[in-house]
Amino acid sequence: MHRERACMGGALESVAALGWRPGAIIDIGVAMGTEGLYSVWDVPILLIDPAPANRVYMEQIQKTHSKAQIWNVAASNKTGVAKGSYFPAMAQVALTARKSKPGWERRSFQTMTCDDIVEQAGVEPPFLFKLDTDWHEGEILQGAEATLKRTEFCIIECKVFNGIKKGFTHQHLMDVMHARGFALYDVVGLGYNDKERTILRSIDFAFAPEGSNLFQAGFSRARKASKVYTDRRPAQREAAKQNNDFF
Repeated sequence: MHRERACMGGALESVAALGWRPGAIIDIGVAMGTEGLYSVWDVPILLIDPAPANRVYMEQIQKTHSKAQIWNVAASNKTGVAKGSYFPAMAQVALTARKSKPGWERRSFQTMTCDDIVEQAGVEPPFLFKLDTDWHEGEILQGAEATLKRTEFCIIECKVFNGIKKGFTHQHLMDVMHARGFALYDVVGLGYNDKERTILRSIDFAFAPEGSNLFQAGFSRARKASKVYTDRRPAQREAAKQNNDFF
């Protein structure tokens, strides 16, 4: 099925067209489900989300994708139990600072490192690793060191204004991924504050190991120095002399 390119499903279809296939998909921060993530390949899926109210959505996904496993726990840098804040109205969990907003409750949550989840799940690499938690990406990545070494495609959402809230910024994300051998491969989603798209709110960054076959295949397909491009460019330059509408 062909999708709009500027969405997660469309981006993953373009990766599949290069011949890449994951051994398993790791979805950290499932919420009501990650649109476009599950249907490109028929592979095992690890559905990881700590919110009690989100289990029903994971069960719905499992009915459609029989290879999906449900992990109703919080991914973190330690396996055990941690205090956190829960917002029942939105089924949001924050394991970091106490929330002062009305409606937030303090609770204890079972936590697991992604590495422990992957080991217990018994899935095989290469992995497609997706992370969208809004609150503690840094801790989750710390608990996924072994997983990331066997990952060939990462999708991580980062909020544009996290710096104002002293959260995990895109600058920090780039540093963390670069230190683990990943390079920016794509932007597979953009989130805005309203339907008019007046303010950019979040970006879904995609990363791949820079020396991987996938990255090299993408580079080869993206190169401008192709015959089609070089044949077309002189005509474009001549047309611009007659009617340059860039200014």
